[in-house]
Amino acid sequence: MCVIDTKSLAESYGGAEAVGDVSLRVERGGVFGFLGPNGAGKTTTVRMLATLTRPSNGEASVVGFDLQNQGPAIRSRIGVVLRGESYEYSKTVEQALELYGMLWDIPRSTRSDRIEHLIDEFGLT
Repeated sequence: MCVIDTKSLAESYGGAEAVGDVSLRVERGGVFGFLGPNGAGKTTTVRMLATLTRPSNGEASVVGFDLQNQGPAIRSRIGVVLRGESYEYSKTVEQALELYGMLWDIPRSTRSDRIEHLIDEFGLT
């Protein structure tokens, strides 16, 4: 079974290409790593595969699920740690809870009320 399969995966930010035309296959039981200098697109590629960022082009499947349409199924089966420090330090409480709400597939229609409740409940204003 192929656990990661990408075809022409790409991501651009404001017209600048962060990841360009990545095609790879990782079979079950395989070991794979990204090597390259800072700014090469390693973290951005992992963020796309973990469904934290939507690719601007290409297609991919992770553990047999389509990257574009089955994000919750992928997130429920993988674990990812990006870098040593936490990226949440640069986010507001609301932004961090919004991200986690999305990752846990909490419907957008109820997220705002839950976020407001949690901030109030734990005195995080």
